[in-house]
Amino acid sequence: HLGGTLAPEAEGGLDVVFGCTTRETGSIHGQDADGLMGLGNGVDSFPSQLARRYGLEDVFSLCYGAFAGGGAVTFGKLPGFDRGVEGDVGETTRGARNDTILRYTPLLRSAAHPSYYVVRTLEWSLGTERVAGENDFTTGYGTVLDSGTTFTYVTTPVYENLVAVLDAAVAAPSALERVDGPDPSYPDDVCYAAVAAAPPLTEASLADAFPNLTLRFAGDDVTLNLPPKNYLFAHGGVAGAFCLGVMDNGRAGTLLGGITARDVLVEYDLTGEGRVGMAVTDCARVLGRSSARGD
Repeated sequence: HLGGTLAPEAEGGLDVVFGCTTRETGSIHGQDADGLMGLGNGVDSFPSQLARRYGLEDVFSLCYGAFAGGGAVTFGKLPGFDRGVEGDVGETTRGARNDTILRYTPLLRSAAHPSYYVVRTLEWSLGTERVAGENDFTTGYGTVLDSGTTFTYVTTPVYENLVAVLDAAVAAPSALERVDGPDPSYPDDVCYAAVAAAPPLTEASLADAFPNLTLRFAGDDVTLNLPPKNYLFAHGGVAGAFCLGVMDNGRAGTLLGGITARDVLVEYDLTGEGRVGMAVTDCARVLGRSSARGD
């Protein structure tokens, strides 16, 4: 719902500019959505228009649910979260806890891509093994937070090292084996299933079979300690199989897509110099709590 107390004189409607689709190429098909909401880093994005026209803070948040979907997008600062400046976000142990403290990393300016949300990545680790360091994330457009992309894309060296570390982590002792991916058009998909004699993998058991993925960003040294659901997706063609949702992006750069942000509140604060806050949380609970308050 938009409007209400934000613009009561508009009787629940808001005066904003939006674009209409004039041509479809078929690259996105088979979905129920009728369009895309532009949330890019620009003066004509939806949140920036709300800030300019209605005095709302130029801040918006995204909070994606996990395998079952759900979540919320909110405009303005979401109540109930402390805006902290130090420490980690989430747990280093298996399974992420609810953490209501947002930690911030600054947005970087990109002359080549002014509408991108670019941040500086310091390190990736899988379990106790380091996967990549800061220099590995400076290729191409750097690290871009891309809410419109389902999966996460990294440069070839980071991808190859991630797959090698993941294979080693689940190798021995292991009740897992590699299986073919769900789409023959993508034969390089990395997918795992339980061996015949072992119980099948489930969403609930992923944390027992796969290590956590840890991402560190610059600024307040923001650290996201993410469970396997933040880099695995359900196979769809093989029951109890899961696939790596991190893909090879050549030398183009790094795109952090929706899979990495599952049950992570990501706050885009475009006031001042611009920054992004992150907190591991339960997105379904955030949505329920905000709805109950009428936010």
